[in-house]
Amino acid sequence: MVKQYKGDWHVKNLTSYNHLLHLLFGQLTGCDSLRDICLCLEAHSKILYHLGFRNTVNHTSLSRANESRDYRIFEGLGFYLIGLVRPMYS
Repeated sequence: MVKQYKGDWHVKNLTSYNHLLHLLFGQLTGCDSLRDICLCLEAHSKILYHLGFRNTVNHTSLSRANESRDYRIFEGLGFYLIGLVRPMYS
């Protein structure tokens, strides 16, 4: 899906995978804003590699990625994961 929607075209720091990790971290930890996500990740900077983060970005870069990256990348991933889980709960 990233190739289909050119999600990583002209991207230097924040790949689609890293973007997804930032958003999932914020969802799982209950962060209210992009600034909260970045502050929590900065507080845990010593263990980020073990969580799968290669690098972190500031809230401005995360906001720009949310604006410019096609939402259908994450929508397609969500539909795919729902399709995998749905038979387990039917």
